[in-house]
Amino acid sequence: MAITRTIIATDTPTASVINTWLGNTQDERVVSGFLVEDDTGIYVTISPGTALIKDGDELYQVVSTSEETLLLTDDNTNYVYLHCDNGEDWLTYSTSAEIPADAILLATIITASGDITTVTDNRELGKQTKVYSVLGQTYPAGGTYNNYIHLNPSFGKYIRIKKIKYLVKCSSNTPYTYCYYNLGAGEVQLDAYKDNPAWTGSERDLTPNVESTDKTADVYVRLYFTYGSSCRINITSIRIYVEEWS
Repeated sequence: MAITRTIIATDTPTASVINTWLGNTQDERVVSGFLVEDDTGIYVTISPGTALIKDGDELYQVVSTSEETLLLTDDNTNYVYLHCDNGEDWLTYSTSAEIPADAILLATIITASGDITTVTDNRELGKQTKVYSVLGQTYPAGGTYNNYIHLNPSFGKYIRIKKIKYLVKCSSNTPYTYCYYNLGAGEVQLDAYKDNPAWTGSERDLTPNVESTDKTADVYVRLYFTYGSSCRINITSIRIYVEEWS
């Protein structure tokens, strides 16, 4: 395993360590990463990350630099824990919901018949929920609409894009609508849609549920619409639901 720990209380007080000491004023939490996801069968993967975990009065910084894998118990409810003082067993799972003294709960997973049925993310991230909204924009006949909605304007937050909803109406010809997101590593196309009756519209409800791993990244959603010369377009609403944490 590529996981290590740093005991804050006994570190030499260099400038970088003083920064680390500030973690003592914070609660136990996942700073970034350690996302548990369904793999194959009853295996899960755990992404690289950083966490602050207490064992008694000691606060540890636990860092993983590579993806890890766990094989769970079938036909049961499994709890995945991240430890700070458990030898080399940094990541464990149990069918008991009692959190060990030196650990935090990362996820709850239900397995059945050799497969994973649900994964619940239990990470404490110090999250804040935000909704970005764009309302009531009308465009003349013919052309394109290209709008970047930046979700990390301070370049100091981790961002999770949970949901994107938008409603577009047009006068006659059906517009082509596209939705992309960028977590800092390039655009990913999330939606391409054409079925949109005149002046009726059909709300798109997308759930990418993806998060950035670099809090300095320019995270954004881009909506691009193209429509014919005889078509007028009305963007009734765009709403982007995110969680952010530092």
